[in-house]
Amino acid sequence: MKLFRPALALCLGLLALSACGSDDEASPAEDWYKRYAHALCAGIAPCCAQNGQAHEVKACEQLYGYLGSIAVSQAMDKGAHYDKALGDECLTQLSTWFDSCSTGREPDVCGKVISGKGGPGAACDFDFDCAQPDVGVEKCVYSSSTDKGSCILSLPPEEGAPCNNSSDATTEYECGSYGDSDYYCDSTNDICKKKGAVGAPCEGYDSCVDSAYCDQQSKQCAARIAVGGDCSSGSSNCADDAYCDGATCQARKAAGEACTGSECLGYCDTATSTCTGIGGSGGFLCVTSS
Repeated sequence: MKLFRPALALCLGLLALSACGSDDEASPAEDWYKRYAHALCAGIAPCCAQNGQAHEVKACEQLYGYLGSIAVSQAMDKGAHYDKALGDECLTQLSTWFDSCSTGREPDVCGKVISGKGGPGAACDFDFDCAQPDVGVEKCVYSSSTDKGSCILSLPPEEGAPCNNSSDATTEYECGSYGDSDYYCDSTNDICKKKGAVGAPCEGYDSCVDSAYCDQQSKQCAARIAVGGDCSSGSSNCADDAYCDGATCQARKAAGEACTGSECLGYCDTATSTCTGIGGSGGFLCVTSS
């Protein structure tokens, strides 16, 4: 959810609560959003810690929760609808979403809890201003040329659907987007295709499932190479817990070990040439009060 409008950020930064918010009792939608913000902020904490980043749950709740509550309040004043059942389902799914510290999309149901009035192409301030469809989600997207956003229908990956440059001013196709492990966009015809399992024919590096790679000689998906295996065929062909040193797949290095590139379980801090971190933080920023 894209909630961080500059005016709201400035409002929070100046602590001008009386000027920016309302003293009215929180609506059911606002109450749900506070619980949603708590679930996000508490859930991301261990991921931030694993990645060596500071994170304060209370500071995060102030940022996500307060600004989000303003967005919800404004959307409800404009006639948006709050669905309690979807809200409960969103919180249920969020309870396990951070288990792997994934950087993929949050559960789609969370984007449908509050549905506004605006159809594709309508002006908007927040995602909550956009009407949520049965298939896909509508989100508020800003361009650099305007201070108003526009509701864009974002459709989930589907085999045979258009992708890449097929998007237009009111619709985008998420096939092959970051974090999508099931589909890829065939750039030769801009058609969405399902990624192949081991043994399936393949076309490029992203056309096989995560546990496989595209063997350029056989043009078939092959199982990723385990630690100790020969990776001279390609430096990106090792299993997730391994890296290629140019000839052999080696076990990825833990935090604190010396590094020069992509050989860490987390990432290589170029300033210290030391491995740090383990994975991502769900695509959300780790927050502190300082």
